[in-house]
Amino acid sequence: MSEPRFLKKIHVPQWLVLLLALIFLFRIPSFFEPYYYGGEKPFSLYVSAALAGNLFWLKAILVGWMMGTTVLFWKLTKALLPKEERIQIVSVWVFAALTTIPLLEGQTPNAELFITGPLIWGALLVFVAMKKPKIKSRIRLSKTFLFVTAWLFLSLFAVMLFERPRPHHLILSVPPAAILIGFLALKKNWEQTLSIIPLFALVAVPVIFNFRHYDSVGYYGRFLRFATGAVGKEAYFSEFNSRAPRDYKLAQIIATTTAREDPVFIWEDSVPIYALSRRLPPARKETIDDLASSPPKLVVILPESSHFSELRDFVAANYFLINEVEGAQIWKRADINFQ
Repeated sequence: MSEPRFLKKIHVPQWLVLLLALIFLFRIPSFFEPYYYGGEKPFSLYVSAALAGNLFWLKAILVGWMMGTTVLFWKLTKALLPKEERIQIVSVWVFAALTTIPLLEGQTPNAELFITGPLIWGALLVFVAMKKPKIKSRIRLSKTFLFVTAWLFLSLFAVMLFERPRPHHLILSVPPAAILIGFLALKKNWEQTLSIIPLFALVAVPVIFNFRHYDSVGYYGRFLRFATGAVGKEAYFSEFNSRAPRDYKLAQIIATTTAREDPVFIWEDSVPIYALSRRLPPARKETIDDLASSPPKLVVILPESSHFSELRDFVAANYFLINEVEGAQIWKRADINFQ
């Protein structure tokens, strides 16, 4: 069966078109996730989020970005393995799977996913500029094998530099690992055997450093139960984080009680509540005097927060309780002189 004319014009094989469609399909559940986690991000990702406007559009940008990155990775495999189409196909499918499913947090917008494209482009430029290595050995190793093996070990070294091991850090190692998996599956020479060494290191690092991983099968099963109406929205959200339904309720109250410019203080910090309510915290507060000098409109004290007796005394003297949601107290500023 011949390829359609439009595919020939853009030089994209049919199997890659199918893969791109599957990437889109498997990312659909991410659009229905609750906002339940907020961590430290690089400045560039904050800029992307600001341009997107909200989490939905940031995830939409990520879908398009990763589809383009997958095409770029295919181009890299063509440069590295010009006469090995079967290895190209296996490598690209492995890459797409590991950067899409939740195993390594592939469904979540994170810096590692956005930086993968530039890394692949840089790797392609470096490989093209490399001279053929001269290695005196009984075993003849290709330039491609040496390149991707060095790339994998360097990426694992970078991963080990992170202070807190997180699954998404391993995304940095996915491009060279995917190619080596292709070697292991289909290469019929010494490189097939030797690829076990770097791939063993890939498995050993997360085990030694106690990296977590996420249940991909459970993730999609959970979405199917939600999509078919077997579970409701609140139950679905609570499966991600038991506090997520409460945070959505708190955000709704904050949004209807304050204006966009009103500062809100949540003890202790809860990024999802700030984001969902579209409110900003006051400037960094370290003492009660700081809070008194620029008092926020609302103070929210979460039940899981650490005990801070001075804060509770300050709030009790200058605010009045307007609502309580699952143990979380919402206090509104009284129009009196602050004590």
